[in-house]
Amino acid sequence: MTWTLASHGHTNQAKGWLQPEWELNPGVISENNGGGVLEAGNKPPTISGSAAETVTLPDALTLSTTATDDGIPKLRPRRAPSPDAAAAAANPDTPVRQSEGLRIRWTHYRGAGKVTFDPDRSTPTFTYPTTQTTSVRFSAPGTYVVRAFAGDGQLETARDITVTVKPASP
Repeated sequence: MTWTLASHGHTNQAKGWLQPEWELNPGVISENNGGGVLEAGNKPPTISGSAAETVTLPDALTLSTTATDDGIPKLRPRRAPSPDAAAAAANPDTPVRQSEGLRIRWTHYRGAGKVTFDPDRSTPTFTYPTTQTTSVRFSAPGTYVVRAFAGDGQLETARDITVTVKPASP
């Protein structure tokens, strides 16, 4: 990839490329987000719900999303940390964490005003599918994108919801 910038009679270029070892795959993402080594066969959750909503200030908007998962990682009891941390680190395939279950969390992705969610994440569940709701308040009119994430503790799937916030009626 080459970026070219011409300004005040001078042209400059910046070059960039991707090395194969820089590639992010689901296993790397799981490990970087605290999910540990990706369990064999784990598929990301699916998430569905409305793609667009409208609300008038100062009203709150109730968002509802439904998620399902393959049940991996399985629920297993949390083990006490190994007294030999070096031995535990040497074997990353040893499960040391409990499955978190399926959880939905909501974030403010785009839009000029402040957005608050109540709650901002659901309680984890091991029952699929699950439908969760949140109440959303916006500080100013405009177009916003809120993002719902369904996560199983290792993998996540996102869904964007475009919200049109209308000003209060006079």
